[in-house]
Amino acid sequence: DSGSLHVLFGRAYRDDGDMTAAIRELERAIQLDPRTPHAHYFLGLARLSLNEWKATPEAKAEIAKEAEYFPRDFLANYMMGFLAAAERDYEVSNRYLMIATDLGPQWPEPWLYMGLNAYAQSDMKRAEEYFRKAIVLTGKDEARFRYSEKLDAEPGYRWTLDENGDLRYDRLDAALPGREYNTATGMFQEAVEGKDTLIKATKGVEEAPRPVATEIPKKQREAMEAAFKKRVDFIAKRDELEALKDAGTISKKDSEKLRKMYAQINEESRQMGENAAEAVMKGKGGKRVYPTGKTHSTSGDFDQVWKKADRFQLVEAKGGSSGLGSRAIKDGVRAEQGTVQYAQSIAENMTKHGATPEIRKLGRELTTAIAEGKVDYILIRAPVVERAGVAALGDVRVSEFVLK
Repeated sequence: DSGSLHVLFGRAYRDDGDMTAAIRELERAIQLDPRTPHAHYFLGLARLSLNEWKATPEAKAEIAKEAEYFPRDFLANYMMGFLAAAERDYEVSNRYLMIATDLGPQWPEPWLYMGLNAYAQSDMKRAEEYFRKAIVLTGKDEARFRYSEKLDAEPGYRWTLDENGDLRYDRLDAALPGREYNTATGMFQEAVEGKDTLIKATKGVEEAPRPVATEIPKKQREAMEAAFKKRVDFIAKRDELEALKDAGTISKKDSEKLRKMYAQINEESRQMGENAAEAVMKGKGGKRVYPTGKTHSTSGDFDQVWKKADRFQLVEAKGGSSGLGSRAIKDGVRAEQGTVQYAQSIAENMTKHGATPEIRKLGRELTTAIAEGKVDYILIRAPVVERAGVAALGDVRVSEFVLK
């Protein structure tokens, strides 16, 4: 009776679709020997499969334990990179994926996900470099279609990475129609119904713009201005480093700085949106009930949740040019931020996978409130605009989604 034998049994059950039996065998392997090779890895995969490949703390912990015990294991490093990419933790993702490229130089997948990470951070040069490496290793027409320069997004659209690690063509504006790429024609077209149908959000009347200088309280205004200034500085530094890279004179140290710069730009955009939302919602009255005890929400939650009397206010906070996201709610169907279906899915996720008892309790309360129609779903934007040819912090925009 050995751990390795139970791993073999567990893999056989997993391949046959019997996840309950697979988990039982893999847990037995770990009980016999916690360091049984691939026991934690396949247990993590089985738990992911049971949760429709949405990461749970339990599943991630198993994969992380595999990487801890076997730091030179290709599968463990690849999957850690995959999971971190889905959570937009690009620095951690790239660290694991780079190790995976060293351990499995014949595999295209790590290069693919590093390319997607770079694309998500607007690092187009590095994205192209990584995608081309994936193309060479894949050697398939599908890869050349999906990751060559033909796939420059149309105005108003972008390629993005969803929570399952899949590449998705997404809208930056909810008013735009769903689009997709047709491999037969080599052209973009209206999204085909029945093939990842998108439930679109509907925005109601927008409130009067709130000038940052006069209508945003001092604390949030200063935080927004500080984040905007950092964002401008980061962009300027990024441009300088990219010029060195283009000239072929960039150092290894500066290359690492450039890689981190994209995440820093995104972080400052997030800070702008979060502080704008804080200012607006405080002005509306009520109490913030999420997040508490930390500065921002986590993947799979709302940006902010407020409560006034017996109603909850669900808030999506956007800084810079960030667009609405979406998530899979069932096979072939996605729901956009701002829809009842998206809100229901997030509340359910908080109920099942919230990191604390308080978050799980809030998830249950939100599920009930959504069913009873006692929620308002609000979009708050802190855009960057151009004034006299110079980037500037624009007026805060507030609108409420029409829930139906």
